[in-house]
Amino acid sequence: MGSVRFSGPLAPYVGGFADELTRLGFTPGSAELQLRLAARLSDWMGARGMGVPALDDEAAGEFLAGRRAAGLKYVTPKCLAPLMAWLRRAGAVPPPLPPAPEGPAGGLIGEFRDYLRAERGLQPGVIRGYADSVRPFAAAHHARLRELTAPTSRRS
Repeated sequence: MGSVRFSGPLAPYVGGFADELTRLGFTPGSAELQLRLAARLSDWMGARGMGVPALDDEAAGEFLAGRRAAGLKYVTPKCLAPLMAWLRRAGAVPPPLPPAPEGPAGGLIGEFRDYLRAERGLQPGVIRGYADSVRPFAAAHHARLRELTAPTSRRS
């Protein structure tokens, strides 16, 4: 991992990111690829005068689109996921934006996701599964679902 040269705004984070890759169980070769990608991103940011807080999903997407257009490898958001997750946990970059509502039932699905996360404490993959499974029903009945209320319990 020591062969990757870093400059630009992400340079102060390279040591912590390298440690994170080790903690996550990346092999030395895979960790070096991650560090090289992070170094290229840092160079790209530096060339644009971007500070670390400006690195959001949109900026990362622009970086990846440039790599794709140049015919390079490692061009999907998944490739940057370890770095972005670590930078978010470190508080260096903003959290990801919630997905945009899809269709007329999108807002309702978003509220359902929020409920599953906040009230039920479910993990993102489980939340996605539940949201995907109710999407067809919500799309077909969203107008009537908005009118539903929970009954009050009557105890005698």
